[in-house]
Amino acid sequence: MKKITTLLHYSILVFLVATSLVQAQCWEKVQGGHWNSFGIKADGTLWAWGDGDSRMSTNSTTPLRIGTASNWTNFSASYWHTLLQKSDGTLWAWGQNDEGQLGDGTIGDSSLPVPISNVTNWTSFAVGVYHSFAIQSNGTLWAWGKNTNGQLGVGSNTNKYIPTQVGTATWSQVAGGDRHSIAIQSNGTLWTWGANDFGQLGDGTTTAKNTPVQIGTGTNWAQIEAGELNSFAIKTDGTLWAWGYNYFGQLGTGNFATTASPTQIGTATNWVKVTSGHSHTLAINEEGKLFAWGSNSNGQLGGGGSNGFALNNSTDWNQITVGYTHSLALKNDGSLWVWGENYYGQLGNGVAIDLWTPTVISCPVTLATETFTTHAVSIYPNPTHDLLTIDAKEGQLERIEVYDLLGRPILSSPATSTTSQLDLSELEKATYLLKVVTNKGVQEMKIVKE
Repeated sequence: MKKITTLLHYSILVFLVATSLVQAQCWEKVQGGHWNSFGIKADGTLWAWGDGDSRMSTNSTTPLRIGTASNWTNFSASYWHTLLQKSDGTLWAWGQNDEGQLGDGTIGDSSLPVPISNVTNWTSFAVGVYHSFAIQSNGTLWAWGKNTNGQLGVGSNTNKYIPTQVGTATWSQVAGGDRHSIAIQSNGTLWTWGANDFGQLGDGTTTAKNTPVQIGTGTNWAQIEAGELNSFAIKTDGTLWAWGYNYFGQLGTGNFATTASPTQIGTATNWVKVTSGHSHTLAINEEGKLFAWGSNSNGQLGGGGSNGFALNNSTDWNQITVGYTHSLALKNDGSLWVWGENYYGQLGNGVAIDLWTPTVISCPVTLATETFTTHAVSIYPNPTHDLLTIDAKEGQLERIEVYDLLGRPILSSPATSTTSQLDLSELEKATYLLKVVTNKGVQEMKIVKE
């Protein structure tokens, strides 16, 4: 039996070198839910953390893998439900379904993604709080879910439990808010429908509409975003426009007045992305700088203010998303940064304490279950006080690695036999993730150091 003893200074060196590698090129896409967050890693796996709601079986302060599929390519998450797409083009839904927002023809919640029809030509999709949209490759727009305010745009106020076509026009983008919707047609025109009590439709009135109404006559709208009770849009000239509810200054107009018509935000002409939620807004310009404005009750601005300020001097921000009162962003290297409210662990950093500045979250080690059930490798004793035995019943050991629960590497050692021992005596008492690499594959599990 060969004993593997990893020296402390070697462990520290491995930790410092490997941490930067683990953080980089991990997340492909992230989105904030209500008090939770969701992500797809570069390997196509789906992850969730924070409040368990109907999408997870338990609360978690660190990312948990959802299911076993590894071919997820895109998703859109709302407060209580999520739409997802696989590499084969199929559309899936997951979460709360009391209003038919999953689109599977039922009103039963689902704790795992369920398929929506057998159509494989969906090109884009979006979710509101209780309603959903998807666009097919022929440009047709489909809607389902809650419709009491006409937010589906189908000419009635009756809920739809399966995808239902919205008119006959062709569309390029769509977004859903709390009870309203916004979309861009293929010709670049802007349209809205649904609730309008705060002017969130932008047609100069506060009257709800259950069919799409055009906003202005412009044909140069490039990107849209539906906040909870407001709307945002970027034109092809890079100007940013906002309208609707503004109690927290989330429109970025420099005041707190609600407006029922599109209002330009500042004079900049280099905006490329915008996202908004309950009470705050994030945006990125062409330089890759990140800006935030609106409520900062839980640090969700990351250092910004009500009129909008750049968070720092970084110019490598790539993706942005917000939850109810928390924020997430990806940099160009795939690293995930989080800040804001963290009562439910929605920031994914292993604790439940609010963060007031952007903080990086390491990539989690792929782990789908609490227990190690494979017959290929035996691990004992677990929990352990010092020595952990790793026995490869099939194949030969090649490497053994230990990570903390944030996915940060702690120990790493090569192995060249079928059985080895790992000395954990210098580690603090805690739960860790063990990764065993053999010539037959990779096995992972949680271990406890007592």
